[in-house]
Amino acid sequence: MLTRRHLKYSLLLYSAPILGIIAIEILGRTYRYKIKNFAQNVIFGIWHGEMFPLIFPFRKEKIYVIITKGFDGDILARVLRFFGYNIIRISYPIKMSEIGKIKTKIQSGYGMVFALDGPKGPAFQPKRGAFYFSGILKRPLKIVKVVAEKRWNFPVWDGFMIPHPFANVEIKMEEAADSREPLAVGKRLVNE
Repeated sequence: MLTRRHLKYSLLLYSAPILGIIAIEILGRTYRYKIKNFAQNVIFGIWHGEMFPLIFPFRKEKIYVIITKGFDGDILARVLRFFGYNIIRISYPIKMSEIGKIKTKIQSGYGMVFALDGPKGPAFQPKRGAFYFSGILKRPLKIVKVVAEKRWNFPVWDGFMIPHPFANVEIKMEEAADSREPLAVGKRLVNE
């Protein structure tokens, strides 16, 4: 027998990805993207609240996205799979067995995306995961900053951003030297 909680979970799990896919497909086609310093085969550190405008322009790239297990991750994984992204689901905190799986998949020439401040924040406070994998895989870590003057920011922990239709969306990437640098890089990219 379905409980009210299971019904709610099932409805959200199936309807939220469809709504997300439609929004990304429609809005993504209207954005005027300007992308600076994109590179293949690197580790990208994004800010959780800036992921929406990043999904559409990089959908055909060879990229693995690291997503934590759980309800929110289930929804995001469905959306990203629709757009052709490769997904690696991990526990939070990450388990040693999952590290080997990530290393094996990433050594196949793909890039990798981490939400620096994910999965639950605080916003713009980077965690160690991306820096750890950058070191063990000997790949550069590029901090990604999205700038859209016309946008909606939702009142959630990460200030989730959706640019307005037809907005100019600038995506800037800069290599971070160490784990103390993402905030400085992000500020520098905004002020360019």
